[in-house]
Order: sequence, then C-alpha cells, then structure tokens
Amino acid sequence: MSLAITDCEYLFERYFNEQIFDHRDSRLMDKQTKIAVSMARKLFEKVKGNEISSKDIGVVFLSDIGPMESITEYTSLIKEKGYVGINPSKFPNIMSATPLARIAMDIKAKGPCIPLLSTKANKHALMYAFEQITAGRCRAIMLIHITSRNNCFGCFIEDEELLKKRGLHPKLIISEKGRNA
Repeated sequence: MSLAITDCEYLFERYFNEQIFDHRDSRLMDKQTKIAVSMARKLFEKVKGNEISSKDIGVVFLSDIGPMESITEYTSLIKEKGYVGINPSKFPNIMSATPLARIAMDIKAKGPCIPLLSTKANKHALMYAFEQITAGRCRAIMLIHITSRNNCFGCFIEDEELLKKRGLHPKLIISEKGRNA
C-alpha cells in the first residue's frame, strides 16, 4: 500500500472573515475553532471527501495552544465578571478535543480522531496518520494544524487507491518501507 498526500491548504487569520462563517453553532465557537472548521470544510471539498465513506475518514487536530492559557483566561474572566454569562465553549482549549469534535462532526468523520498538543510542528501527527491508515483503521486522515496566531494548515492523507477511485492526482506519494515511489 502506498499513501498519498492528496492536497494541502493554508488559511491565515488575517484572511479569515468571521462574518461569513456559516455554522448553526457559530455563536458558541471561538475564532480558532471557526478557522479550523473552515479549513476542514475547504480541504474536504477539494479532495472530494464526500465520496469517501465516513467510517474511512479520521482527523488529527494539532495545536500549539495548551489548556493552561485557556484556563487562565477563563479564570480571569470569572474573577472579573462572575459566573453568570460565561460561555465555556469560547475557551475550547480547556478541552482540547472541542475543535477536533467540531471538525469531525462537520465532515462526518467516524474513523480515528485525536487532538495533539505540540509547541512546534512535528512528525507525531504525520506518524499517527500513517499508522492509522497502514493498520487499516481508516483509509484517509485529515490533519489540521492551527497555531497560537490562528494560522492554519490542513493536509489530507490517504490510501493511494482511494484517491484514484475519485479521479484525483496526489501531490505526493509516500511508499511503504522497502518500496520505491
């Protein structure tokens, strides 16, 4: 089996228009989650993800913003305003799976999904994606990486055969060990 990077996409915060983001729960989402969901939607459309069975798609959500920042911000707001009227969903990093769950629900991913915390882009997210696909737990993984500056990178990785069935061409082919690309 060969794995393929089907497509990649960038979304910088300065180019994200929060006013045109359409989601039934958008008033409950923070900006970071909106950007991540927007990225996932754009990438999913580019790779014709709706033609893949939902059980064959997983998501890796990688962020460099940990829960400590959100907990501090949330606690400061409670001290300042009291407990009334504070929406915990505006602080998604208290539970790092919040943006991940929004993405998975939006693209209907039912394969393996995991949030990862890293202070810099690293290989762990890619290794997780490769392992899940080669182990047969899914056939495709969407990787979404958002930074503390709300700049976002998305990448769709899948089994090369699945990609060809949709009539797409890979950006990059990654061969199994011992095989040539």
